[in-house]
Amino acid sequence: MLDGLSAPQSSLPADLENLKKHEAELISLLAQTCEAITAKKQEIADHPKLINLKSVSGSDIEDARIMEEADQIYLRAIEAINNFLGQ
Repeated sequence: MLDGLSAPQSSLPADLENLKKHEAELISLLAQTCEAITAKKQEIADHPKLINLKSVSGSDIEDARIMEEADQIYLRAIEAINNFLGQ
């Protein structure tokens, strides 16, 4: 009867070792997964936000003309303010 009890107990240390190895593998896998999650979060943070661009009619020449016109309006406004202040 004692022989029957000792047989299963002889495998217990080996089972324990196997479980410890499996635990170490899982801990390593968890660490790798945590690193991957951190890296992916950083990648998301570094990724420029997507912008919905709508097509704008017109050409670069027309855009340049409009910008030049806006600059002239700005300069005339500054000149008018300076004249008003007596500078």
